[in-house]
Amino acid sequence: MDINKLAQKLTKLEEFSYELHDRIITLENNKSVNEEINLIPIDWSKIPVDTKVLVRDNTYSEWERAYFSHFSIFYNEPLVFIDGKSSYTSKHREEKACRYIKLAERKSL
Repeated sequence: MDINKLAQKLTKLEEFSYELHDRIITLENNKSVNEEINLIPIDWSKIPVDTKVLVRDNTYSEWERAYFSHFSIFYNEPLVFIDGKSSYTSKHREEKACRYIKLAERKSL
């Protein structure tokens, strides 16, 4: 087998391994985050626009402040406004999904 093809296959295998590891960590951390802040599952479709939330893209990042936009039925996940904007300051509904999201202020819902 050509050494370059072998190197490419090893690189793909390594990338797959990292992705699998990240998914396992995500599942474990979602559980630990939920236990840590004593969350019950949140029905994001009932959360009002501009609710303060905390988001991050991986378990190593710090939580960042954001404003909730809406729950996307198409993507089946909650979306937030980008760059700390709200519905009032976001001109074109600039939104993104985040891997981790939680309410900044926990009230009875």
